[in-house]
Amino acid sequence: SLFLIDKIILRFEKQNVIVGGLIALIIVSSIIYLDFRQPDYDYENEVIEVAKFVSGLSGRINDYGYESYYVEVMDLEDKKFPILSSEINFQKKVIRLQGEAINEIIQDAKDKGLSYLAVTSAGQNDNQILSKIYHEEYNYPYLKKIYDSKNYGFKFNIKIFEINYNEFELA
Repeated sequence: SLFLIDKIILRFEKQNVIVGGLIALIIVSSIIYLDFRQPDYDYENEVIEVAKFVSGLSGRINDYGYESYYVEVMDLEDKKFPILSSEINFQKKVIRLQGEAINEIIQDAKDKGLSYLAVTSAGQNDNQILSKIYHEEYNYPYLKKIYDSKNYGFKFNIKIFEINYNEFELA
């Protein structure tokens, strides 16, 4: 690519202007690239707060998107470093659910031993079936809401429900 730039510079009479323009273009494009990649620290802090809540729950929960990654990391919070990875007892707390309907998903949750169901608002959840629960929670009496991020004013919209399988069987 430097060969191409060298050929372009040699074709024009004002070589200093072209070199200056190329340098300016590189600097401006770098600044724009870095600015767009800037993380949303408030959102990340909210996700960590939710992960702390989830890691404190006694049972397992479904995968609610990339944000659920932090739940597994919360096991490290009580560890004193340096530590060998073999000394860390990671608990498989986040499980991926499958199903084409809400009843199938709840049955899959029961089969996999989940106690809790996390649902996010539309656009944040890769499972659109579960986002229906987020907006119509009162239609599911076997789900008891134990956490709602809106109560804390978070941008990360998530609700966590405890699943009552006895009521699910009756419904």
